[in-house]
Amino acid sequence: MRGGVPEAAPEQAPVAVTVSGVRREIWRAAGAPAAEGAGAEAGRLFHLLAAEALGGEAGCAWHEWFDEGALEREDAARAYASALYEKVLGPALASAAPAFEENPEALLRLWSGTQRFAEWLTGVLRECRRRGLIEWQGQRGWKGAERLARAEMPLVWQVREPGWRQAVEVRGTLDALFRDPASGRWMVVEWKLAAAAPEAGVAQLCLYHRMLEASGEDGAAALVSFDPELRQTLLDGERMAEAQRRLVELIGRLAGVAQPAARVAAPLLEAETAARPKPASPAHLELAEKAVAVLRARGHDVSLGQPVHAGPSFVQIPVRLSARSSVRRVMGEAHDLQVQLGLKSAPILRKGEGCILLEVPREDRETLPFRAVSFGGAARLRAPLLVGVDLAGRPHFTDLAGSRAPHLLVAGATGSGKSEWMRTAAASLMATHTPADLRLVLIDPKRTAFQELRRSPYLWDRLAVLMPPDDDMIEAFDVLIEEMESRYRELERLGAADLWEWKAKEKGAPPRIVALCDEYADLVQSAAARRELENRIARLGAKARAAGIHLVLATQRASKDVVTGVIKANLTGRVCLRVADPLESRLVLNVSGAENLTGHGDLLWWAGEEPVRLQAPLMDEESRARYFGPAVRRTGGGGE
Repeated sequence: MRGGVPEAAPEQAPVAVTVSGVRREIWRAAGAPAAEGAGAEAGRLFHLLAAEALGGEAGCAWHEWFDEGALEREDAARAYASALYEKVLGPALASAAPAFEENPEALLRLWSGTQRFAEWLTGVLRECRRRGLIEWQGQRGWKGAERLARAEMPLVWQVREPGWRQAVEVRGTLDALFRDPASGRWMVVEWKLAAAAPEAGVAQLCLYHRMLEASGEDGAAALVSFDPELRQTLLDGERMAEAQRRLVELIGRLAGVAQPAARVAAPLLEAETAARPKPASPAHLELAEKAVAVLRARGHDVSLGQPVHAGPSFVQIPVRLSARSSVRRVMGEAHDLQVQLGLKSAPILRKGEGCILLEVPREDRETLPFRAVSFGGAARLRAPLLVGVDLAGRPHFTDLAGSRAPHLLVAGATGSGKSEWMRTAAASLMATHTPADLRLVLIDPKRTAFQELRRSPYLWDRLAVLMPPDDDMIEAFDVLIEEMESRYRELERLGAADLWEWKAKEKGAPPRIVALCDEYADLVQSAAARRELENRIARLGAKARAAGIHLVLATQRASKDVVTGVIKANLTGRVCLRVADPLESRLVLNVSGAENLTGHGDLLWWAGEEPVRLQAPLMDEESRARYFGPAVRRTGGGGE
């Protein structure tokens, strides 16, 4: 109180909501299936292709590839599609090809979409040239090219409605902003390779259009899909008003700021969004200011976004870019930031929703104990396995019984926390299953990873703990295959699709089996042994999920002779802790970045979409005693 007048309460920071979160709820409400496997990979590659066409650096940006004569040629679209394949899709498919091995039709749709996209873009450019929006000037190139399109444009929209307890900040990155040839106004464009759930796509487009209006721009919107044929849906502002009103209501519910009376019953969604990231300390805020100052000193027009969050191993700093700033240039500043800020390892920079997220290693890192993890969210899954905990403290599980990631590949160098992650995975399975529902097969070449589990009631009596080279791994995998085929015969007899249906039909259904191998590379010392093992892994990868048998294979050496195409095609879930170099990260995740993780359980999780950064918990003594029983000899810790 000052002079007898009560001071106003400080304004609360806005609640952050991402377009991705809004989009997931829109698609869920529309009943659209989540993109998985080859379909998700095709969508990712198509967006990469479109971004390169509008202004990338692969040598096929439209304003560099086309001259006046090439644009007007009869075969212009066909030639441009070939160039996009040669310079963008071809190199990308070198690492992404395994995703299409079981679904080659997705690759054909991607190529068909590329051709349709080239036809669409060529037609738009010709119309823009006819209307004078672009003009060929010989060696100086295309006049007006820089004003014609913007790709991957970050947007931020702050919204507050009457009755809301707090403002909400919505962040997202728009696929493209195009100058409409007919009106000269900006046109919001969202690329869709497939035309599934068109109402959901239109709703997402309305959201981006509203965010663009909030930034001071006005214009139309277009949803352009390219599979099987080119379809373009144009919407103007008036037609979008009602959809945008409903979107605002949805955003209020997702952020948890709407009054209870206005909320729609969605218990699961609200439980998942209840967690909030830990606020940054003054020292972390000072670090954020320094990082932004370094970027400004290097010529980038950027500002510090809000909020800054502190995870157990890193500080996440949102950096906003002006319209003049280059996302690509800022994304390339990791090593300069490391030197200027005096960091032991380079920060990770990745595209956020309407900003760039700068993730800087913490010197005062915290330990996340296993006992602090909540398993309430696992109840909705049939075979949950804990992958890690996100920045908000929310645990992420993968459902081994689902088709998305029934088998996992785990990679990490010494000190990354790989062996501790494997123990955590085993403990999370025990926390969510009884011995009647789950049995483990433990493959321990180093003989130290699973010492505490050697007398566990969860061990499968036919294999239990295996220690190569004393135990023959070919024979062990043959036993798993034999069990798989036996279960398929029972599934056929019962008319059940998988183990879950089997349990519903018959009480005597067998337990789910999860084989955990701590060091797969030690099993493939020769090329002949590798081929034999990969043949068996391929058989299990193709059929074992429905029979309730799953593989979790870890490797310290993520080289080409270990992480082969067969392994990647059959182990579709990827956990990548810190690795030695960017090549190993790309082998496992198809993107670099894992080489800059901080170790000790800091990881990237990939299951067909963009990698998610998580922290693996540490098996504290209380949790070890609870899940592993009396101590045998404590070894391994969290270093491996």
